[in-house]
Amino acid sequence: MGHVSLITRLFQAYWRWTRTVTLGVAAIVLDRDGRVLLVQRRDEPIWRMPMGRSPKSETASEALARVLAQDFGLIPDGAPELFALYRSVSEPTVDHVALFVVRGTTGTIRPAHGTAHAYFAPDALPPDTHPAVAARLSELARGTADSESW
Repeated sequence: MGHVSLITRLFQAYWRWTRTVTLGVAAIVLDRDGRVLLVQRRDEPIWRMPMGRSPKSETASEALARVLAQDFGLIPDGAPELFALYRSVSEPTVDHVALFVVRGTTGTIRPAHGTAHAYFAPDALPPDTHPAVAARLSELARGTADSESW
């Protein structure tokens, strides 16, 4: 799981050469107990942070609000904090990922698109968690983004 397949790399190269620059948004959603929300799509059994794409008609924060509301039924309690901007090397449909931190939400989670969801303690992530999750949580704990790549 810690490597990117040749097919994925070829697809990423094709995508980057044939498309305009694209931006993805992701969120470290923390509940009041400091646990992080992770989601798992039915077609890809890996735990990830909530993510989505930012169309040209939305700012990154607007796209994040839309993804959280439409896909999960969640509204941030306060303004999401932009933590870092990363070059995407593992997400094939976006060139960059804007990572936000959301500290508390209102609403009842209603996962969309066949996703499962759960809150996990940052030091007790499931074994099938995407490597970027642990890396980003570690960076958040240190208060700095050590890497420029997702």
